[in-house]
Amino acid sequence: MKSIISGVAIEILLISLLLATGMGPCGPGSPWGQAVLWLHYPGIAALEIGRHVRLPGGVDELMFFGLSLGIWSVLIYAVLRWRQKYQPA
Repeated sequence: MKSIISGVAIEILLISLLLATGMGPCGPGSPWGQAVLWLHYPGIAALEIGRHVRLPGGVDELMFFGLSLGIWSVLIYAVLRWRQKYQPA
């Protein structure tokens, strides 16, 4: 549960940072926005695989959020399990 909550918090933070830097027709409006966009690259790549499916408007953004959330949650879960296993007694 900690990993899901942390994944939601990280994803909300990254999306708000991306929106704060501004997005134009050519991409992010600043170098910070480009860095945040690179952090979203795994979710974007996974979403591009299923891009050929015609989805109603707004569903692709929710899928992107869900995929990115899943990726962050799995990474955080792995770190938490690793810390628990190798933590000195």
